[in-house]
Amino acid sequence: MYSIDKYNTFQYVEELRQVILEAKDVDPADAPPTVLMGNKVDLEKEGLRKVSTAEGSELAKMHNFLFFETSAKDVINIEESFFALVRLIRQRQALGLSSPTNPKETKKKPTKRGGKKGTWKKNMDCVLI
Repeated sequence: MYSIDKYNTFQYVEELRQVILEAKDVDPADAPPTVLMGNKVDLEKEGLRKVSTAEGSELAKMHNFLFFETSAKDVINIEESFFALVRLIRQRQALGLSSPTNPKETKKKPTKRGGKKGTWKKNMDCVLI
């Protein structure tokens, strides 16, 4: 999620995407279903927009993200973005692209802080940015 009135938050999306891919240990083509959200769209009427809808849409398209402009304050596209993500996850599951119970997708991977190993499912997660 970035704020449409702060361009630096939009620029951070690319870095955050890279962190997610590294943490999930997947190639970009195998990335989890992701929603990019441009928040604070309610500020547009005050002339405070710094990130255009086209810029957000273009970035989402480039990385195969779903895209919504939202307003937590005015409750714009909040539920719609979550429902769209759930539909995408269900579509992927129906196509066999992820399986919450498939033990072959479960890997052991050390945590970044060292120590114990954790269990994670490679294609089971989703991301809201």
